Amino acid sequence: MDGGQMETPARRQPQPGLDGRYANAAGSSDIAQAAGRAKRAWLYHVTTECGELFTIEAEGRDTWALDQPREAGPKGCIPIKQPASRWSTYVHELRGMGIPINTEMFSYSGAYSGHHARYTLACDVSLSVLQERSAA
Repeated sequence: MDGGQMETPARRQPQPGLDGRYANAAGSSDIAQAAGRAKRAWLYHVTTECGELFTIEAEGRDTWALDQPREAGPKGCIPIKQPASRWSTYVHELRGMGIPINTEMFSYSGAYSGHHARYTLACDVSLSVLQERSAA
């Protein structure tokens, strides 16, 4: 490094109990997966309202975000009841894979008043459990 500055030695050493993950400034840890671990990818069979059939592969939070409205059925899911930091991002990514997802906006009152979304699937989605694989 220039200017005679030395690299912080603690930055390159894993924190105790974190299996190879490192800490960042201000004590926030990287949420990255430990070395040697692989995310699981799942295959979903999708049938649109028009009868078009296709298969997608999803992993990580996209899998979780697809399972929420799939398990909720026609009533859909509300992010205020299934909190996640980037619901709209997950929905955007799933739509990019071809999954038709409806968004209904409605008003809420109370402690978390404002406008909230309800996400429902506009298609049939089935999970192919037997075709699970470890992502590379």
